[in-house]
Amino acid sequence: MQDGDTADPRQAAPAGNRLPLTIVTSIAPKELPKQQRAVDSWLTLGFRVVSLNVSAECRVLQPAFPAVEFCCPPRDGSAIAGKPLVYFDDILAWYREREEQTICGIVNSDIVMAEVQCAMEVLRRAATGGMVISSRIDVATFDPPVGKWYPDGYDLFFFDRTVLHSYTPSNFMLGMPWWDYWAPSVPLLRGFPVRRLTSPLIYHEQHPPNYSKNAYYDFAREYIEKMTNVSLAPLRSRLPSATIRAEFSIDAHKLWDEAFNFLRDHSTELPVPAFDVAALEQSARWLNSNGHEREALKLLNEAAKIAAHSAHSAATA
Repeated sequence: MQDGDTADPRQAAPAGNRLPLTIVTSIAPKELPKQQRAVDSWLTLGFRVVSLNVSAECRVLQPAFPAVEFCCPPRDGSAIAGKPLVYFDDILAWYREREEQTICGIVNSDIVMAEVQCAMEVLRRAATGGMVISSRIDVATFDPPVGKWYPDGYDLFFFDRTVLHSYTPSNFMLGMPWWDYWAPSVPLLRGFPVRRLTSPLIYHEQHPPNYSKNAYYDFAREYIEKMTNVSLAPLRSRLPSATIRAEFSIDAHKLWDEAFNFLRDHSTELPVPAFDVAALEQSARWLNSNGHEREALKLLNEAAKIAAHSAHSAATA
């Protein structure tokens, strides 16, 4: 698009993709204010929000989250995790049943999105034909939201519908470890592009892990087993070396490092200057040329804040 074009770039997606993107999550029936802050940040940006929960949790949560659509999955992870967590596979199943969902989103329920007005379009473009993932910035407080990148996992996933059928059945579930490495590793092994959004888009208030050491090791074994059984993987040679060895007396921390490096080395980085800031500035040019100077200035200020925050985060990481 040239500078003189009059089409709003925030609505530039093909007609079939103009529905708001959906985020599927699983809101926990505790610490509701933190999750309300997170969900409100998604709703403010225009996302549709769906939460998968057992029926007893839905009854508790619905009054506190009136704008969220609640859905009860056919099972829960109580037998494995000791609490009714939602299986990753059941989120995939929810999307498979809804053909209108051309781009699928999964975000952890306590993740706050920055007020970047073009965030939905940024994620839609990055997910088309593959998957986009993002690590969070861990903060001690949201006033101001300054912190450091969380180096050991991912909290945001948007992916093309064509990715849905890449996964083999697994026991991974939201709220337990390793699902956030499983989710992008499979598309990579199937030949889909995976892109890492490196702009400071998502934030998280720090807290201790909510799973046990045993769960960490149990799901590490699940990761090894499932990764080695991804059939017909065109990129099988890219598997982390620990997954090729059928060892169950594993060094899970070494495996974690190898899985992280695997994703880092074979995914594509989407830096701020080439993506988020450029999209904001393009939107600002359109608004300015159509008489919306105040809105244009607001977007330019957002772009400047993102670039400055990214530079600060890189300097302090």
